[in-house]
Amino acid sequence: MKNITVKRGNDGFGSQVMSIISGLAYAKVNDLNYLHSPIEGIKLLDKNEFQNTDLDKANTLISDIIKNLGYSNYTGVEECSISPFYHDKIYQEGPDKYYTKLFLDELPKAYKNPAPSYYKDSFNIGIHIRRGNDIFNKNDIDVRIISNDVYEKTISILQKIYPEATIRIFSWTNPKLNINTDNVKYHITESGDTFLDDFNALVHSDILFVGSSSFSISAGFFCNGIVVCGPQFCKLNNTAIPTRWKKNYKIIIENEKLYV
Repeated sequence: MKNITVKRGNDGFGSQVMSIISGLAYAKVNDLNYLHSPIEGIKLLDKNEFQNTDLDKANTLISDIIKNLGYSNYTGVEECSISPFYHDKIYQEGPDKYYTKLFLDELPKAYKNPAPSYYKDSFNIGIHIRRGNDIFNKNDIDVRIISNDVYEKTISILQKIYPEATIRIFSWTNPKLNINTDNVKYHITESGDTFLDDFNALVHSDILFVGSSSFSISAGFFCNGIVVCGPQFCKLNNTAIPTRWKKNYKIIIENEKLYV
């Protein structure tokens, strides 16, 4: 059986995790053996600074998932095809071929990190709002920055549907939403230095709204709750998104006529 591995080079944590997920999915469908290569460095593409303080923790998290899925590490001596990702092939051939029910059910089972202590027994709705200071050209702004109006309307309707839920906003820099109610909690970082804690919290959401960001999309693959992704929140048009997530958007959002 032919071996493949994913080696991305320096990039953000979410982007590299999503690349690994694409390799796992591609290997499974094409009867290939996936060998895992650790993340070498965490650095946003337009920045000079690394975010390697938690690199060992990040690699331990991913390596444990790989081990729980039954795969081994790439040692460098195996004959192996090396690629930065398989996103393009999955997108071209269609996400349903790769992101099957079996695949989507396997990944959450392999994620063993416990939920944050502050989740307790409450019903938690996680919403990732893509902001941050790594948006460096107009095209990125148009694709990645979703209007606050969309989130404010969404939160309003979620408060009606799930009045007992705690709605948690995760964002790099303050999104400055005009919502300040007791059941909305803001998890804001100014430097991105809590990314592993935020990633874990997103994964353990009972309902997770992913945004135009590989960080929340990759968390969605490990989420055992309901993952929601729709055109109002995610404008990464060339990214393969599981059909299940889009159906959840139609059920929760469109059926409530939120944007009609």
